[in-house]
Amino acid sequence: MQNQIKAVIFDMDGTLVDTELVTPPLERIMLENLEVPYTEEFQKEIIGLSKSDLYNLIKRKYNPNFSVEEADQGYLGIAKTVYQERASLMPGAKELISFLKEKQIPMAIASAAPKEWIEMFINRFDLEDTFLHLLSAETLKLPSKPDPAIFRRAMQLLEVQSQEVVIFEDTLRGIQAGKAAGARVIAVPDERWSFGDFSSADLIADTLKDPMIFPFLFP
Repeated sequence: MQNQIKAVIFDMDGTLVDTELVTPPLERIMLENLEVPYTEEFQKEIIGLSKSDLYNLIKRKYNPNFSVEEADQGYLGIAKTVYQERASLMPGAKELISFLKEKQIPMAIASAAPKEWIEMFINRFDLEDTFLHLLSAETLKLPSKPDPAIFRRAMQLLEVQSQEVVIFEDTLRGIQAGKAAGARVIAVPDERWSFGDFSSADLIADTLKDPMIFPFLFP
């Protein structure tokens, strides 16, 4: 019998908020102006990376003279456009969050995005009183997923054991990180950008509206 769920941790981009259609075109223009080839291979490489890890990858593999300062300015502009204007909640996100609040299940966000970006998302959708903790691997200087560090930090703050946690993720890296942290993981892949083998997840849902989610959380 599974342990009773005591907390839920969400990834942000692609899991709670639909940024993957609006971000890449803006990101492509900005990075190509900084002499970084924005190929399909590159897109797959950078999914789920913090800015620091992204910059290290670019300098090591694509452009050793890459300007971090210019990229920072570019990404801040992209973030404001995406989170404050164009992005929308993923299907079922609002309903799932409301359901968990009614059940009095503590929630946290654990994302590679900078804390400022997470706060933009929270403010845009009036979620200020929803999540107990907003964790940014970038701001906390933690390694990017699939390293489980950010999930382990979230569990410490939520004061729960790993077996009492369910994590929602849309990427293979995120799923690997969640399983490495010892939690149960619900994968919500999106055919528009998710790739890889998601079979290690405890449940694969079509969207956050998938009717299998609720009996999984509360059998």
